[in-house]
Amino acid sequence: MQDPRSPYSSPQQFPPPGQFPPAGQVPPPGQFPPGQFPPGQYPFPGQFPQPDTSGKATAGMVLGLIGLITWCIPLFGVPVAICGMVFSVKGISSPNRGRAVAGLTLSIISAVLTLINAAIGAYMGAHGQMWYQQHH
Repeated sequence: MQDPRSPYSSPQQFPPPGQFPPAGQVPPPGQFPPGQFPPGQYPFPGQFPQPDTSGKATAGMVLGLIGLITWCIPLFGVPVAICGMVFSVKGISSPNRGRAVAGLTLSIISAVLTLINAAIGAYMGAHGQMWYQQHH
């Protein structure tokens, strides 16, 4: 039975900073809090994940904003909305997750508006109700 005062009595408790177990009694991996390593073990350069600097989340958000303008012309609105969705989905796992979610939301709204506009235009064109087809 373990001593209840031991800093290693449960996996949730960590030793105070700078205090490690006696030599040869290193706890299993994962029991050191983030940023603390067993004696003699230090992170190698590049060991920590690097932030995403590709800009996919930002590109998705910008395309989502542009899509809100281009939805009225389906020829431009569809490709912009699709590209915005693709970039946003690829940027979801980046540190800029908020931008990616905003871009995805705006791109979906743009795609829906574009498809509604295209459907109304197709219906009006099929029934001769376009402004240039009206006879006065």
